[in-house]
Amino acid sequence: MENERETIRAIMTRIALLSPKERADALEKWMVLAGLRQLETVVKEEVEEMAISIDVMENAFLRDIFMKGRQEGEQTGEATMLLTLLRCKFGQIAESVAVQVTGADRERLEQWSKKLLFANSLDDVFAA
Repeated sequence: MENERETIRAIMTRIALLSPKERADALEKWMVLAGLRQLETVVKEEVEEMAISIDVMENAFLRDIFMKGRQEGEQTGEATMLLTLLRCKFGQIAESVAVQVTGADRERLEQWSKKLLFANSLDDVFAA
């Protein structure tokens, strides 16, 4: 591409004219291609400039990525909160405990959080 921004603008303009379903499909393919060509940053800037509304929930590919990221973010937040509460209640905690908490699934984090309410020691929280 001689001028990648002009080319990207032209492609985005054509995509913007499509019906919502066609636009979602075209954007999905466009984002994959942009990623392969290391153009994500430029495409993102152009999308923001053009005020194209993209509902990631209407696009299966983007929705799956969004939901996975959301779940990972929630799990990280839950682990961080549990670690904060453990430190507030018991003071300094071992690095091995922090590693155990950050590596746990959401179900396990919930179990430990409930046990923390009545625990007198770290052992009470993590006992099976």
